[in-house]
Formats: sequence, structure tokens, C-alpha cells
Amino acid sequence: MKNLYEKLLDAKKFECDSRSISEGDVFFALKGKNNDGHDFLSEVFKKGALYAIISEEEKKKEGCIVVDDVYKTLYGLAKYKKQFIKKPMIAITGSAGKTTTRDLIVSILSKKYKVGSNKKNFNSNISLPLQILNLENECDIFVFEIGATRPGDIKFKCDLLNPDYGIITNVGNMHLETFGSREKIFETKTELYDYVKKNEGVVFINYSQKKLIEKADSLEIKKKLYQFNNNNFVSFEKEDPMVWYRCNEKIFKTNLFGKYQIDNIASAYAIGKYFEVSESNIHDAIQNYMPKDNRSEKILTQKNNSIILDAYNANFDAIISGLKTFGTINSKNKIVILGSMRELGIESESLHKKIGEELKKLRFKDVILLGEEMRFAKKKCNESFFLKSKDELILFLINKKYCDSYFFIKGARFWGLEEIVKYL
Repeated sequence: MKNLYEKLLDAKKFECDSRSISEGDVFFALKGKNNDGHDFLSEVFKKGALYAIISEEEKKKEGCIVVDDVYKTLYGLAKYKKQFIKKPMIAITGSAGKTTTRDLIVSILSKKYKVGSNKKNFNSNISLPLQILNLENECDIFVFEIGATRPGDIKFKCDLLNPDYGIITNVGNMHLETFGSREKIFETKTELYDYVKKNEGVVFINYSQKKLIEKADSLEIKKKLYQFNNNNFVSFEKEDPMVWYRCNEKIFKTNLFGKYQIDNIASAYAIGKYFEVSESNIHDAIQNYMPKDNRSEKILTQKNNSIILDAYNANFDAIISGLKTFGTINSKNKIVILGSMRELGIESESLHKKIGEELKKLRFKDVILLGEEMRFAKKKCNESFFLKSKDELILFLINKKYCDSYFFIKGARFWGLEEIVKYL
């Protein structure tokens, strides 16, 4: 691996998507369900790729490097590079709030340090090693989010990142179908603690997360508790609908939607304090953070429709909290569009029914439910509109011709609900 790594040192960046290749890049010809990277070799070299890592000898062109397994080579190169990164590595996982927490932490730490991080929510088994290869070595500190959709995922990713610090935002019911139980989700998430302990690092735990505290204690790992006394306690103040919080007797406004964001703010604040970022810089970073990538984005359309677009993903607690916050907004024309949650297994029916019960209590002008699982919510909120597909939803919105209304849009990533904004 050493010889190959040194041969690729002149690369500008590393990619596995031929569409993203530019001059001087290295292309990994991975094979997926729908595409084979070997079919795009002519395209990437036409764009100026420096090298292509391939596994099919018969497709070799000038600039190709043949290996036994392209993915294992990608992972091996990333792991080889990681051993030269000696600066602190913070890893963040959890059932919800990972990306927002990471972005807040990066914003805060950037006030004092040069920070490296994975982009967007790129933390899959393919994108994570690519992110490592594309890191700038001269950073002072690194902040990575890591997700899990099945048992063993966190261990696999921590084996690459080898984190010194860790934070688990929460342990909920995301991907319950693939995990089988909440206990298995908890077991997988806390694999992070094993690596932090090995590196004699520190885990950050919200004082309300008693099971995580017990787990850390059982491992005899160093921990930093937060949210347990009046000093440096981040508390919810109000929402309008954006969240205001109180800390050390001062009140601060954010651009974050939903009371549940307080936990994300508190996590980021605790890490900022630990790494000795000044109080004023911490709050400045939090107040100026703007959500993006379909996470609590506020949008105003040409039809004068205001939209809270929280369509990146959906879990039960965030939906309920978001609906309650949206219910406080002073508007007669409040409309909710909810796409169903996914991968909940046997709990899908009961959780969707609870959403329907909450919707009935809040009495919005219109409630539009999308996806087969939302039939259960419809049973509890009979006055709602139920649609099976996104195409049906788009046609519904075109015919309704909504204007001067206020929308809350949330759903699983599967639905891609950001695509309906242009019809509002």
C-alpha cells in the first residue's frame, strides 16, 4: 500500500463518480448495483484524470492501475493515510442530529482552529474513505459524523477514523428494521466508545442520557458530562419558530427550527468549551449558523408561500417536535406535508398512528400525507389528504394552487421532498 500511496501523492483529489472528475484526479472504478466504474474510463481520462484504479485487466488503458479489489484498495489507502494524521479526531454518531451537531461543532472550532471534516453527510462505507483521502493534512483538528444502517457499521468506520473523542447525540429507532431491536442499535452506536477508550480519549455525554453514562462507566472511559448544572447549561427559551436559547443568564437567537435542536446546540457548546473556544465566539458561531441541504431551511417562494423544508430525513421524535413548533406559528394557512418514515419494522404502524393523533390535535388547515405507511396516520387524522406517490403529490399541489400559505415539509430521504418546492 505504501508504494501505491506514494505514487498517488500528486493527485488533486480522489473520486468514484465520473461526473465529478477533473484534471489531475484519481478515479476508483467501483462496481455498484446499477453502474460499473470500468464503463466510464474513457470519460474520466478525457476529463484529465491522472490515474484510474481498476480491477479488470482487459479494460486497462494508459493511466490505469490494476488491483485485485478496487474497494479494498480505496479503504486501504485511506487507512494508510490516516496513520499520518496525528491531530485530534472527533467522531459523532447518533440516530438523529449528527449533521447539524457536526456543522455546529465545525463552526465553533473554526473560530480558533483549522478544521477538517467530511462534507455534507458523506459517511457511507464508500464516501468515508474518499473523504479521508481528500483531507488536508495541515488541519489542527478533525470532526467527522458517522452513521449506521446495520450492526457493525460504527466499528467498521471507527476502524478507519480511529477517533480520540466521541459523542453520541441520541439512540432512537432509526433503521429499526435492519437492526432488529433498540438494544442492537445501542450496541452498535456505542462501538464508538471502544475506540475512544483505546486512544485514552474522552466521550461527551448529555447528563440526561443515563444509559450512555452507564456504558461509559462500565468501560471505565474518560467522560465529559454536560447539561447537568446551572453553569454552561444550554436551555430552551422560546421559538418564533426559530429557536432561542439561554446560557449563563444570556439569551441567544438561532436560525434552527424545532425545540429538539437544543440538544444539538448543547453538544456543540460543550465541545467548544472543552477545546477552549471563547464564550463569545461559541455563541457567535451558533447564532450565525445557517441550516442547509434540506435541514430546517426557510424558503419564501414566488407565490408568497413560506416553507420550513426539513426534508433530509425523518424520525418520530423530530416529526412530533417539528409539528408542535409549527403549531405555534401565527398563521391561518398552515399546511403540513409529511412523507412516511422508513425502516421501522414492526413499530411502523404504531409510530405512524401516533403522528396522526398529534396532527388531529394540532388542527392545521391542510395535512397532506405521503406513502403507504401514512395510511396508519390517516386513520387517526381522517380529514387529511392521503397520496401514495410523489407524482400524485405534485399533481395535487399543482391543482391546489396554494399561495400566501405556510408549509412544514418533512419526510424520509427516500421521498426527496425538496423536489416539490418548485410547485409551491
